[in-house]
Amino acid sequence: MRELARVLVPGSPVAIVTWGDPARSQMREVLGAIGGLLPPPPPGAAGPFALSVPGALEALVEPAGLRAGAVGEVPTPYVWPDVATAVRAQSSSGPA
Repeated sequence: MRELARVLVPGSPVAIVTWGDPARSQMREVLGAIGGLLPPPPPGAAGPFALSVPGALEALVEPAGLRAGAVGEVPTPYVWPDVATAVRAQSSSGPA
C-alpha cells in the first residue's frame, strides 16, 4: 500500500476489490471445494475473507496515507454454461 501511495498522482482514484461477507459469497463454496488441493496458507495468514470484515480495508490503506472513499458491495454471481467451464474457470484462478 505504501508503494501504491508513493507512485499515485495525488488525488488519483484507486479501486481495491476483495471478497465480501463470506456468508453471502459464492467464493466460500468454491474455496471449500478446491481447498484440499491448495497448499497450506503461510503461518499467521488471515484468510481469504479477512478484508471483508467492516473496517479492515480502511485499516489496510490508511497507514499508507490513502483514504477509503466509497466502500460498497457489487454483486458478482458466478454463472457458467456448464460444469466443465466452471471447473476450467476456477482452475485458472489465483487461489487454484
